[in-house]
Amino acid sequence: MVNLVITNACNLACPFCFASEYLADGAADAERMSLEQFRRHVAWAGGDTVRFCGGEPTVHPDFLELLALALDQDGRRAFIMTNGVWPDAVRRRLAELPTGQAVRITYLFNVLEPAFYTAAQAHMLDQTLAAPNPLAITLGLTLHRADQDVDHVFHRARRHGIRRIRYSVASPNATDPGSWLLDARRDFPALAALVHRVVMEGRARGLTVHSDCGYIPPCLFTDAQRRDLETPHPSAPGPAYTCNGPVDLGPTGEAWRCYGLYSVVRAHTREHADAASLHDAFERRAHELGDANLLFDECAACDWRARGQCAGGCYALRVTATARQHASGAGVDLADDESLRAAVPRLNAGAFHVTGGRLPVLMVREDGAWAPLDASPVEERLLGCCDGVRDVGALAVELARGLGRAVPVPEVARALRRLQGRGVVGWVAAPGRGPLA
Repeated sequence: MVNLVITNACNLACPFCFASEYLADGAADAERMSLEQFRRHVAWAGGDTVRFCGGEPTVHPDFLELLALALDQDGRRAFIMTNGVWPDAVRRRLAELPTGQAVRITYLFNVLEPAFYTAAQAHMLDQTLAAPNPLAITLGLTLHRADQDVDHVFHRARRHGIRRIRYSVASPNATDPGSWLLDARRDFPALAALVHRVVMEGRARGLTVHSDCGYIPPCLFTDAQRRDLETPHPSAPGPAYTCNGPVDLGPTGEAWRCYGLYSVVRAHTREHADAASLHDAFERRAHELGDANLLFDECAACDWRARGQCAGGCYALRVTATARQHASGAGVDLADDESLRAAVPRLNAGAFHVTGGRLPVLMVREDGAWAPLDASPVEERLLGCCDGVRDVGALAVELARGLGRAVPVPEVARALRRLQGRGVVGWVAAPGRGPLA
C-alpha cells in the first residue's frame, strides 16, 4: 500500500499534525508532484487504488488532472485522504462527477474539534461533506489529548448521513518537539477509556468504527473495556494492536515508513524494484527499531507481545520516547532547543562510516548491514565536526563557517534529533548534571 504525497502544502494547522517535519513553510516553498512524476509513481506503486495524500492534496493546482489520470484506467479506484477544506473548483467538480467515476472514489476526511476552524473553514468543510455520496466517506478522528471533544464527529456523521468513523492516536514526529503531545504511561489509560467510549457510542448509533495507526496496546484497557471492544459486532470490527504502515511516497521518489518516522526510516524508489520490496525493507527497519525501543519495560515479558497479538505500541512513539530517555540520562532536554545549545553531542563509534570512491557516501548500520545514510548538508557537516567536546552552540558557529550562511541552533538541534534517532550520535554527560526530572 502506497500513499502518493502529491504536495506538502496545507491550508490548516492541526494541533497534532502528523506531517509537521515535511510540511512547506508556505505556498512558495511547497513541493508538488508533477503529472509525469505521478504517472511514474502510480506505475511503480501498482495495485488497483491510487491513494492521494499530503499535506492537503486538493490544494495541489493540478489535483483534478491528477485525479482524472488515476481514474483513466478501467476499474482503477482512488482514495483521497483530506481535511475537507477544499477549493471551490474541487468541490464543484467532485460533486458533478458522472456516477461511473464517482463510485470509484472513497474519502477519509480527518476532522478537527470545532474550535480549530475559523467560521469560513467550518462552512467549507460542511459544504464539502455534502458533496460526495456519504457511503463513500469515512470520518477520521485523531486522539491527541484525553479530555478532547469527540461528540463533533458523531454530530457530523448524523448531519451528513455518514456511516463510518476511523480513530487514531496522535504520533510524534521524531525531530519536532511540538508534536510530542502524549506520554504513554500518563495518557494512554485515559485515551483507552476514550477509545472505548467512541467505539461503544458508535455501535449504539449503528456506525462502523475502526482503528488505524497509532493504537492503544491491549494491556492499557481494563478487562471490561477489552471484552466490550473484542465482542463481535456486525457494524464494527474488533480493535487492532499492530502497526503495519503504508509507504509514503513524495514527488521526487523519496519514501518513508510513516510520517512519525519520516526522519528515521527513509529510502528512495530507485533502490527498490517495486512497492512490495520497499515495504518489506521498511518493516524490517521498523521492527529493528521497535525491538530496541519498547514502550514500557514490562513489554519485554508481555504475554500479548509474546503471542504476536501486540506489536508493543506505535513505533514513532517508542523511538522518540527512547531518544528522549537517552538524552535525559546525560542531562539533556531533547525537546528544548535552548537547553541543547549547551549540550555536547558525540559520535557513536561504529554506527556509521564513509565509503571510498569518487563520491563518498555516508553509511549507517541498519538491519545488521550497512545502508546509505540519507543526510542533509547540515547533517553531513555536523558529523564531520562533532568531536564530543564542543557544544551545540559552538557547532552552529562552525557549521556557519563551512556552509557560508548562518545556521540557527534550532536547525542544528533538529539535525541532532534525527541523527540520534538513526543511532549515529549520543550525548556527553553534562558536568555536575544528572538525568533530567
